[in-house]
Amino acid sequence: MLALVTMVMVAISWGVFATAPSSDLMALYLAGQAFGTHHLDQIYPAAAPLFDLSIPQSWPDLARQAGLGDLQLYPYIYPPLWAGLAAPLTKLISAHEFFALARILNALLMTLSAVLAWRILRPHMSLARWVMAGLALALITPIGFVALYQNQPQILVSALILLAIERSRAKAPVSAGIALALAASIKLYPLLFIVIWLGRRERAALLSFGASGAVLALASLAIGGLALNLVFLERIAMIAHTVLVTQITFNFASLFGQFLSPDLHALASADHANAVLIAGVYGSKTLLASLTVKAVLLAGLALAWLGARLSRDERTLYGAIWPALLILVSLTSPLSWAYHYLSVVFLFPALLIAPRQPRQRIVAALALAAISLPVMVFLSRLPVPFMLAQTVGTVALTVLIGSFLRMPSSDPQLP
Repeated sequence: MLALVTMVMVAISWGVFATAPSSDLMALYLAGQAFGTHHLDQIYPAAAPLFDLSIPQSWPDLARQAGLGDLQLYPYIYPPLWAGLAAPLTKLISAHEFFALARILNALLMTLSAVLAWRILRPHMSLARWVMAGLALALITPIGFVALYQNQPQILVSALILLAIERSRAKAPVSAGIALALAASIKLYPLLFIVIWLGRRERAALLSFGASGAVLALASLAIGGLALNLVFLERIAMIAHTVLVTQITFNFASLFGQFLSPDLHALASADHANAVLIAGVYGSKTLLASLTVKAVLLAGLALAWLGARLSRDERTLYGAIWPALLILVSLTSPLSWAYHYLSVVFLFPALLIAPRQPRQRIVAALALAAISLPVMVFLSRLPVPFMLAQTVGTVALTVLIGSFLRMPSSDPQLP
């Protein structure tokens, strides 16, 4: 049955999304091309006070030369390591072939993520049913739909995060540390999840993470050089100082920014024909909003550490603390799109099948319905003077933190 579900998922990714743009993955391909031709100034967007999704000047021409036409492009904001590793691939396969391979791999990774979520929570539900439920929830929300539509590297990052959690529960700390270090080498925020291991005093996982992270950092320096790595860190700092608001940037910075930031400007992608949910605005963060979000993050990390330290049963750790932290870190990150919640969407079925109290199931179901694609598209088209879908999505995901935290005490489904 699981094999059939996997084949269906590959067919969906290959068929339904066959003509969808791979704008997010194209950034990696173009960065690899620039790296391979030694045009290092054409890897990252130009330095600017704020991050507005601008791209290097040569990229539109390169995309057209690759036969992609007027494809909406997004900047490359990953470490130099991955541009360097992508460089040889750009000489071996075309962009279309690169995207086709990624569609198959991403379908497999999303199915694997659902399997890992089942192994993490260990519910009294068959693996095949759980995987079907998890994939359905991913695809009917922008969390999974946009990720597949854009061939987002976040699919790999989320799978690695779930692998780290699953390996940790399986008492395989070395492989858990390696998996989390790999995730952090692509996108930096998984680094924050070591707070759980610190609370649990899982020294082997921490040592594995530290050693693997050091090796990957040295590899990035060896491949990209110090100057290019410093450019990457400068662009990350640029993002941290920017508030970016679209209908699917589900995070507190965007929520506060659209109401508190005094000067908001249209994003570079806002006038593109394919921009629907991704059209938006950007501006400077206010000091109050920035401090508030940081305080929420620090408080959440402290509570996660304390909860992990005091927890005496794995049901609470893996059924409540981990899922809540996964959501909170994305909510407090400076640039979290819907697909940043891929690492937790495959845990969502537990909220619909586990609690004894009908009220908890209803609250979780309403929150999930609020972030479904039909609702998101409907809300985004309402004539209101703010990003209503973004507001509803952020609030709904905040509600789901509470749902996870309440689940273990009334959950007969988790061992």
